[in-house]
Order: sequence, then structure tokens, then C-alpha cells
Amino acid sequence: METINILCATDNNYAPYCGIMLTSLFESNKDYHFVVYIFEDGSVTEENVRKYQRLTKKYRNEIVLKTVDESLVEGFPLKENFHITLPTYFRLLADKVLAKEIQKIIYLDCDVIIVGDILPLWQMNVGDFAMAGVIDCTSCRLLHCERLGYDSSYGYVNAGVLFLNLDYWRAFSVRERLLEYVRSNQNDKIKLEFMDQDALNALLYKNKMVLQERFNFQVNMHENQFFWSYSKDFQHHLIEEGKNALIIHYAGGLKPWNYRSYGGPFFSKWEKYRRKSLWRDCRDIKPLKKHVKHMVKRYLFPGLFRKQHPEWVVTSENKKFFRDCVL
Repeated sequence: METINILCATDNNYAPYCGIMLTSLFESNKDYHFVVYIFEDGSVTEENVRKYQRLTKKYRNEIVLKTVDESLVEGFPLKENFHITLPTYFRLLADKVLAKEIQKIIYLDCDVIIVGDILPLWQMNVGDFAMAGVIDCTSCRLLHCERLGYDSSYGYVNAGVLFLNLDYWRAFSVRERLLEYVRSNQNDKIKLEFMDQDALNALLYKNKMVLQERFNFQVNMHENQFFWSYSKDFQHHLIEEGKNALIIHYAGGLKPWNYRSYGGPFFSKWEKYRRKSLWRDCRDIKPLKKHVKHMVKRYLFPGLFRKQHPEWVVTSENKKFFRDCVL
């Protein structure tokens, strides 16, 4: 049986969503054996630890919790009122915390679910690349490459799903260079607008492999403000990638667990695994006023002012895809 190494990073607040993500992984890939390494900050409660243990017994996989010394990333910048916490930097420490025998690993954010066979990602031949990932859905709009000082032809990947070539990291001191980059630019809001994701792209832009969107289908990809700015061909491409998505990523500040009437893309898929998980009762409901404000900003305004591509064909098939996304 194939053994697949998985890496996650969390604190106790995100521990339930990490558990739901792992439930989706195990449910969708019952033919493989997983060894999951969870980097955490020491805050994960005994209750959540016990649930992780029950999860391993149910699916006959392994989960190893590793408490990471926060002093290794002390003072690293975070955005105020942002959904990302300090453990996001823990993935930069993978080659140090994990045993040298672990040559490669798949990193997964807590806000993803796995709905298909992950083996093609695990068996990816990355050659001499340090990592592999999917282009960030906002990169066309925000011009991240230019902001970080490299040519846009290299692209800017989203760090929520990454294949990490740890042999390369150890051979070329990738961790040390990444940590030094963050320390050197910790007060630069341009160079670290998206924190460790910026560091990974700024240093490894020549040493990364770009993957198909289905390996990290970010739900933002077909939101009005992004989708309608793409060319007709790329819009059709994204629809096909969404239909065949293996990993769905609830990227951005709006999460399916935050609002009672989330109404966001692929909500039913996340709900399916929440109900199957040991964390089926977890919710972090935001106030109704905040919810309404967010939904108006997210959907109504872009819908009123979007510029649809003139060659876009609104077929019944395309309508069905968008309808399915929000159910």
C-alpha cells in the first residue's frame, strides 16, 4: 500500500478545520496509508488531540503532532484583523522539524478539502524544483510578481497546497534563506504583503513547478471580480478545472464555517465532510450584520460593476457549473 506524507500547520482555533480537512483526505483516499505531520504551537487541547487519535484509528492512518518552537519565527509579521496566524510560517521549517528520511511531503492548509485521488500529486516528478504549486487566483489582478521584483512569466503560486521537495531544501539551504528573507523584510509591507507566501515566491520563483488548477482549485477563481477579467478561453479552462478539482481551497477571509448562510462556492462539499467528521458541531458564527456587509461587498458590488468578456457564452452547462458551485 502506498504511503503518502502530509504536512499541516495549525493552532487550536484551526484544529477542528484541520480535522475536517483530514477527514476529507482519508474519506477520498481509502486505498493509501497516510502519515500526517501536524505542526502546532502548543495550544491544541487534549480534546482535539483525542479526536485526532480517534481519527487515526478509524481510518488506520497515522497523525504525528509536533510542537514547534515559536521563537524560530518570533517577530514575523502578521496582518491585523486577518485570518492567518503565526503557525502559517511553520511550513518554512519543514526540513528542520521532520526527519531527513522524509524526502518529500504534501503541504495542505486547514481550509481545503480533498475530493479526489491525491496520488497524482504525490507521484509528481518535480525534478530539480524546490516546490510545486498552483497559480494564485488573484495574481493577474495584483501583479504580485512585479511587486516582488521578478518577471511575471514565472507566475505566483498559492501556498495553500504545495508539493515540497525536502531533499532540494536541505541541499540548497532553502529554509535558512526563507527565514532570512522574512527577517530582512519584516517591516516591508510590499515585500511581505502575503507573508510566507510572498517569501516562497520571491526566493523560489525560478525553482518551482506550476501545476494545474485542479490540484488547488481556489473558490475565488470564479468569483465575479476575478473570473470575468479573464479571457474567454481561460474562463472555459477554469470551469473544466473546477469540474475535475481534486482539492478545493476556501481561500480568503470568508470561510464556510464562519457564517450560518455562507452561500459561497462548494459549500455543500465542505458540509459533507464536516458532518462525517468528529468536529461536526464546530461553528464560528459571525454576527449577522458583518455577514450581510461581507456578502454585499463580495457578490453584489462586483456583480453590478463587472465587465464581462464580450465573447463569453453563457451556456446551460456553464450556468449549471456556477449553480453547483454555490449549493
